[in-house]
Amino acid sequence: LVNKQGIIIETSDSFALICGLKSDDVIGKSLFDTISEQTSPESVENIKNAFLKEESLECEVLHQYVDYKSTWTDIIITPIVLEGQEIVFSIKRHDISDKKHIEELCDTDVLTNLYNRRFFNSLFPKELKRIIREKLSFAFMMIDVDNFKKYNDTYGHQKGDDALCTVASVLKSVTQRGTDFACRVGGEEFAIITSDGTKEKIEAFANSINTRLYEKAVEHKTNEVSPYLSTSIGVVFYENGDVSDLSLIHISEPTRQEAIS
Repeated sequence: LVNKQGIIIETSDSFALICGLKSDDVIGKSLFDTISEQTSPESVENIKNAFLKEESLECEVLHQYVDYKSTWTDIIITPIVLEGQEIVFSIKRHDISDKKHIEELCDTDVLTNLYNRRFFNSLFPKELKRIIREKLSFAFMMIDVDNFKKYNDTYGHQKGDDALCTVASVLKSVTQRGTDFACRVGGEEFAIITSDGTKEKIEAFANSINTRLYEKAVEHKTNEVSPYLSTSIGVVFYENGDVSDLSLIHISEPTRQEAIS
C-alpha cells in the first residue's frame, strides 16, 4: 500500500525481500525510489497522475531494487478507502522480465545487435509525435554501404558480414544518448534517429560516421567511392517540432588522409 504521495505504508515480506531489505525498512520509502531511470518518463508521470486523480492504472516499469538487480514488472494500481475515508493505493506487481527479454530479442538484429526493422517501424511514428509535442529538433539518417555487392563478390559473404558488423560498431559508438537510435533496416542499409540537436551538430554527427569508419581502414578495392569501406548518408532535419519545415543536410565524403590527420 502507498499513500497519495507515493510513500509505502504497508508491504509484503516478498517485496521487501526483493528489495534486499526487511519489511520495516521498506515502509516509509518512496515508491519512486524503487523505479529505475530506464523506465519511460511517461509511465512515471502516469503513476503520479493516478495518485493525484485517485484513479486505477496498469503499466510496465523497471524496478531497481538493489545495485545488482532490476526487474521488469507489470503493476496494477487500485485506489481503496481505508477506515476514516482515507484514500490509499494497492499496488500489485507481476514479474514480466522474461516477456521483456523476448521483446528485446525480437527488436534486435541478430548479426549486428542493432535495433531491427521491426523496432524501427514502431519507433519512428512515436518519436515524430514526441518531437512535435515537445517542440524538439529531429534528424533521420539513411546510411547505405557503398558498393556492398562488389564487396561480397570480392571478399566473400563472411567478410561481408564482418564489414556490416564494423559499420554497426561505428553506429553504436556515435549513438550513446537515450534519444539516439541506430537500426539495421535492410541488408546493407541502416538508419539513425536522433533528436534535440542543432543543424550544425547533426551535420557534424553524420560526418563523423564516415570519419570513424575510415579510421578502421577496411580495404574495399572494388569500391568506386574510396579504396576503403565507406557509406553514403542522407539526412533530413526538422527543427522545433515543425515537421513541415524539412531541411536536407549535405554530408561530405572525407578522404582517408583527412580521416586520419
